[in-house]
Amino acid sequence: MKSKYRLGDTINNPNLSMTVKDFSLVPFGTKGRRATYYQATCKKCGYSFPAAVVGPLERRKCCPGCEKQPTALKTDQAGNCVTICRMGQLEYIHQLITEEDMSQQDAVELFIEAVQAHANEGDPLTSELTVEMVRSQYRRDSGKMSKSAGKSLVETTKETERHSKVESSDQPKQETGYKCLPTVTGVQTFLNKYLPGYRVVLISEGGMPL
Repeated sequence: MKSKYRLGDTINNPNLSMTVKDFSLVPFGTKGRRATYYQATCKKCGYSFPAAVVGPLERRKCCPGCEKQPTALKTDQAGNCVTICRMGQLEYIHQLITEEDMSQQDAVELFIEAVQAHANEGDPLTSELTVEMVRSQYRRDSGKMSKSAGKSLVETTKETERHSKVESSDQPKQETGYKCLPTVTGVQTFLNKYLPGYRVVLISEGGMPL
C-alpha cells in the first residue's frame, strides 16, 4: 500500500500544523491487508500525536500540547499529578462535544491526551487512564448532572463551583455543636429532639432525685 505522506511532509489539516516523523504498515483483518499508521508531531509545541491512520490526523481540531492544562488536572509544583477532578473532567468533555461538535469517543480521547501532555511523563495517575474508564465515568456523571432541570451540564457545573467559592470565602463560618436554653425546660426540649427517651432529673444536695 502506497503511503500518502512521506517523512517530513506536512499533514493536510486546516486546523493544525503537523509534520510526519515516521510511518509504518500495520496489518489488520484476516486477508493480509495493511494500513499506514503515521507518527506526527506538532510544529508549534513539538507534541507527538498518537500513531494513527491518515483520516483522524487530517480531521484533528486540537493539539493537546498547545491546549491549556485542563482544570481537571491538579498537579503539585513538581508537575506530579495529585488528582483528576471528576467535575472538571465532565465539563471539559461536555464542552468538546457541544462546542467543537466532537463525538464522545473523540472528546474522551482528547481529554486523556491533554491530561497526559501536561503531566510528568509516566505519571501513574495519568498513564493509567483509559478511554473505557473515562467514558464510563462521563456517562455516570452526565446522567447525574442532567437531572438538574432547565440547566446545561456546563451551567450547572459553573454554578456549583461558584457557590462553593462563595461559601468558602464570603460567608462567615458557622459554629458547630448543639445549643439549648440553660433551663430545665430548654434541656428537656433538647433531649426530646436529639435523644428521645431521656429526661431531666433534678438531684437534691443529698443526692436524691427531686
